Amino acid sequence: MFSLFGLHSLGYHITNLLVFTSAVVLLYWTLLEAGFARPHALSVALVFAVLPNYSTDRFWMAAFGYSLTLALFLLSLYADLRAVRSGPGRLLPWKIVSVAALLMAGLGYEMILPFALLSPIVVWIRASRTMPGGLKGRLTTLGAGA
Repeated sequence: MFSLFGLHSLGYHITNLLVFTSAVVLLYWTLLEAGFARPHALSVALVFAVLPNYSTDRFWMAAFGYSLTLALFLLSLYADLRAVRSGPGRLLPWKIVSVAALLMAGLGYEMILPFALLSPIVVWIRASRTMPGGLKGRLTTLGAGA
């Protein structure tokens, strides 16, 4: 980012604001896809947005990577959850987005990797609640299950 903004801090702060805002929006979308009611998902995302313990991520230019890693992880989880309810032609693109975002998140900051173990559990629970036959039934209808 130094090659873009140099010693002018405004560009860093705007970029950090956009990345943090995208993480909040992705949290909201992910909670909706996970089956939360709209008011609950909005409440959780708004509380997360105003938590005072994230003030460093908002003001310290070197903390840009933390917000970016969180946004990429939430994008990965959102894409996984969207893949559960997508049609046969859209499953592969959502899975590609999910894996690519998870790889970038893991390379950005390794602290997010334990949360990656949570993703399959959340997807399995969501699939078992929304699909007849659960995740196995979903994969069987797509020709991927045994």
